[in-house]
Amino acid sequence: MSGVRHELCARYDLSLRRMKLDSFPKGTLLPRPTSQWPQENVALYREFRDWLREGGSALHASETIYLPAAGLVLGLNLKPHQRINLGDDLQKAVVFTRLRRVSANKIRVTGHGVEKFRKFLRWKRGLGEPVKIREYDVAGRTEGLPKWLVQELVRYQHYRQKNWRQARLYHQIANFWHKHLHTWIYLCFEYGVKELGDIHLSQITAMIAKDVKAGYSVSTINTFVLLWKGFLAFLRADGYPVPQALFLVKTIKQPDSLPRYLKDEEIAKLRGEIERQVRDARDHSHLRDALLMRANFYLLWQAGLRLGEVEDMLLSDLDLSGKRLMVRNAKGMQDRTVYLTPKVIRALQEYLVVRGPGSTEHLFLYKHAAMKHTLVAKRIKDLGRKVGVKVTPHRLRHSAATQLLNAGCRITSIQKILGHKSLDTTLRYARAYDETVADEFYAAMERVEQRLEILPVEDEVEDEAAVEEEEYEVVKVQNKALVWNWIQRLEEEELSRSDRVLIAASLRQTFFQAGVPPG
Repeated sequence: MSGVRHELCARYDLSLRRMKLDSFPKGTLLPRPTSQWPQENVALYREFRDWLREGGSALHASETIYLPAAGLVLGLNLKPHQRINLGDDLQKAVVFTRLRRVSANKIRVTGHGVEKFRKFLRWKRGLGEPVKIREYDVAGRTEGLPKWLVQELVRYQHYRQKNWRQARLYHQIANFWHKHLHTWIYLCFEYGVKELGDIHLSQITAMIAKDVKAGYSVSTINTFVLLWKGFLAFLRADGYPVPQALFLVKTIKQPDSLPRYLKDEEIAKLRGEIERQVRDARDHSHLRDALLMRANFYLLWQAGLRLGEVEDMLLSDLDLSGKRLMVRNAKGMQDRTVYLTPKVIRALQEYLVVRGPGSTEHLFLYKHAAMKHTLVAKRIKDLGRKVGVKVTPHRLRHSAATQLLNAGCRITSIQKILGHKSLDTTLRYARAYDETVADEFYAAMERVEQRLEILPVEDEVEDEAAVEEEEYEVVKVQNKALVWNWIQRLEEEELSRSDRVLIAASLRQTFFQAGVPPG
């Protein structure tokens, strides 16, 4: 203890002597040396240093920003730390730094250090993260719009937000108003719309044409139209006289895009770089960051989680002994179980060793607070740039679905793993790249080639009837094998509609080849 005290306190006391405190005017509140601190504050100072290290703070930042700021707070408040006020008492350090007439950057840095110490004291007192409530400025953004319209949009927002994730509530609210106001501002300001009866189909058509000219993507324009029609349906259900013609607005036809996935060799490059960063970490801070990103990478890829689901994960959601985790209140407010591979479990276990303390029960912490999804998105993109792979967190999820499908996992199981409400969503991955279809195609073409090879060359045929009989027997054997193959497929427990259509088409083709008439 004495060695630790000497190390920390000596450095702080030396910094006080360099400040030349005797040059300040009389009556100025000055920080005092550690010899005048209460004993529990000296112990707290050491605990703060350990907290910084365990949470992954860089050594340089700790020694030049966070610890000096905490020292000023404790030196300016000679009372047990339990009685230090988290407001004015901490602000004394910033006020004193201003009195020193140092640069604006030095004052700003001291403020950052004080905020870090405030976060530590909140954690120490079991207060958790302060709740930051952001209010969306509805009044400011709807100025000039009819009052009835604003009131109904507010009511519609409250109706819709029951299915929005609490962690992203402000973002969802802002997104709601941005997309709905796009249409209504156009109608009200361009055409002077006051009531629903003032709206004509041609006005919406004109808005779509304007958006196309402005460079909006087809999917964005269609979103504007679909959300607007959804709001109209909400109004009509409440008795508003919504003209039926307004529901005839057509969206723009757009390509049915397929999910983008990564090839196996691209995944291998990303995984290799992730593992290299863990292996080559220079210090505790870099190792913690590398283990944090490795755990995120494996959850996005092998567990197929959405980025928001990783961000919201709590320690209590993990069941490593059961090789699974629980995703709670996911998209559509649905819970689901996700199973963990040994690779994912190992990545999580090694991260948990260095996770450190925080003011929240979130699984992933960054600088002692809940990790933000923006951090992961940026790190994943940076990872891809290093190895020449274009990657996003959601593309890792797409890759998980595609790889599971091509490894023989049933489509209904993939649906449950990914948390898709509709099987059609999962089937998009099957269309993106289905090795099963590819294998069947190549096998069928090989049979075609084999049949072509057994056809006789005309000048070598001695008995056409015998050759035809032999060819018929070959085709018959092949057709029997195909029929039995499809029968076995039909015996599977769960088949999607697309699977049934595929089997029916194949059986029909087989009977046609065998000369069996329909009906």
